[in-house]
Amino acid sequence: MSGILPNLFWLAKDERVPGEWEDAGAFDTRNARFAVADGASAAYRAREWAMQLVEYYVKAPPPPNADEDVVLQWFAKLANSWQDDSNGNEPTFWYQQNAERRGSFAAFLGAGFSHSHAGLVWHSVAVGDCCLFHIRENVLMTAFPVSNPADFGRSPDLVPSAAQSLGRLRNRVRVTSGNAVPGDLFLLCSDALAKFLLAEAPRGEPVWTAVKSIADNEDFARLIRYLRRENAIEIDDVTLLRLVVVEAGKAGRRRK
Repeated sequence: MSGILPNLFWLAKDERVPGEWEDAGAFDTRNARFAVADGASAAYRAREWAMQLVEYYVKAPPPPNADEDVVLQWFAKLANSWQDDSNGNEPTFWYQQNAERRGSFAAFLGAGFSHSHAGLVWHSVAVGDCCLFHIRENVLMTAFPVSNPADFGRSPDLVPSAAQSLGRLRNRVRVTSGNAVPGDLFLLCSDALAKFLLAEAPRGEPVWTAVKSIADNEDFARLIRYLRRENAIEIDDVTLLRLVVVEAGKAGRRRK
């Protein structure tokens, strides 16, 4: 049996106002559920919606290997709950009311792990350009749902908080799965870091060793500041949820 050892790192696009970080990350090692989201900066209450998505995933995820229809139903349940909560606390100003009706938006990626007769299995669902990287022995095995740095654009698919808008995601929900073994590294990250890592992936070992060596959030912040100074990464909120597959007994239960 294997377990997952997680670490969550993040840095706001403007360190002077960390409260405006509009990404989100959450995990629950007991249930082996992990998620990141990237709230759309122009959307109303983007940070709150991103946090709702990741918290909902770790608490009540869709079934393993759920298809697109099941995932859309799962999003709809959260969107309806969000709307019900919003109706109980109507915004004061007309422009807030209009924004509330339009809803909020966020890119999303969730990953879960389970044991089967074949060993440890992982499965992931994504909308937009938050990405998962699966690395084994310093080799990139999977990049999901984006596998080419040139494919990152300014208009990614986004999960809406308005249930009536979910039809736009038809044929845009991505799901995948694979096997994992102790020693494997999984990186769940928002788009700016994902694009950088994909561009650097051909270098192999130095890239993944550098990511594995990040000790804490300040260490992560130093790395991102350096990359920004070198114009190697876009100025944006940055989030990394690093997962290391370990032998059973070496992973505890944590959530953030």
